[in-house]
Amino acid sequence: MKKYLISLLLMIPFLGMAQNDSWFNLEVQFDFYGPSESFVLLSQQGDTLVNHQPTVPYEILQTLVYADSGAVDVQIFDSFGDGWIDQANTASNITISNSCQGVILDLDLNFAFTQYDTTVNLLPCPPPIAGCMDSNSSNYNPNATIDDSSCLYSVDFSLNMNLYNGSFTTPYVAGQFNGFTDQNPMSDTNNDGIWEATVEVPNGNHLWKFMLDNWVEQELPPSVGNDPYVWCFILDQYGFTNRGLFVDSTSIQLPTYCWEKCYDCDEVLGCTDPTSNLYNPWATIDDGSCSVSGPVGCLPDQTYLKLVYTPDNWPNENEIVVGDSNGVIFYAPQGTYNTSNAPAGIPIEIFICVDTNTLVD
Repeated sequence: MKKYLISLLLMIPFLGMAQNDSWFNLEVQFDFYGPSESFVLLSQQGDTLVNHQPTVPYEILQTLVYADSGAVDVQIFDSFGDGWIDQANTASNITISNSCQGVILDLDLNFAFTQYDTTVNLLPCPPPIAGCMDSNSSNYNPNATIDDSSCLYSVDFSLNMNLYNGSFTTPYVAGQFNGFTDQNPMSDTNNDGIWEATVEVPNGNHLWKFMLDNWVEQELPPSVGNDPYVWCFILDQYGFTNRGLFVDSTSIQLPTYCWEKCYDCDEVLGCTDPTSNLYNPWATIDDGSCSVSGPVGCLPDQTYLKLVYTPDNWPNENEIVVGDSNGVIFYAPQGTYNTSNAPAGIPIEIFICVDTNTLVD
């Protein structure tokens, strides 16, 4: 079910703020029949503080209201006369609270009525202090009484540039959290080719990437969507690629990435199960390929290699030779390996057994 959040924070709180000696936080949950429901808040002088009727189902209203201390009349309406009730049993209610009195009104509206009236007593209360109220954030304000969604969380970025072939001066972390600018340069304090930066990032989903020297170069890996080493990149409609980051009220230490890769530079994907016939002794990250069926028959101290050969228009003119330090371990003479009669341009897969920890040519 969709719920629509309406905030009147910029519309109500500052009207006549100087002469008001109190305030409250107002939260209202409407049900599916929200467009047939409404409410009014009146001051003891008869002034309208809030008058609202939603235009969509399941609307959620949240706002701060500045008012004089004293009585606040609450009038709630339902045009159907059965209260704020729907078939989904939505928890429709009105809540009024502040930092001085706590919860002043918590009214469940799942009962039959056409109009329901009640009154709350508002005591004098100093104006609220807006800020981040999460003690786990990097900008926590212990004096804040209203959370303004400004919380930031430290995210540690790390980039391995040891295999980068070009020249550069400084890598940067660029993303939606800094307007894709050069606000967050990285540093390599011990000159090991690993560049690092810590960035304060708000909650939510963010697109980001590494770039060099204020956009002289940026990450644009080819084969996004096909290459397993770049699975974390998102290709947009304009041909640009970005990484994704989700912050959920906690600091994050990201792994070290290689330039234009989703892993560090020395990571190898493959089957890491030595009991599998597809075991890859050089693999450092299991890619799930162990479960893929393959040929059987290799010795316990051997592993399978998959040789992929794509023939041209004259496949009978080619031969395949594989060898190690002991000599030739596989040989396919001209025209004998294409047992499936694959046409030109169609890859042919050949599995061969090789000794583990052996250099193969």
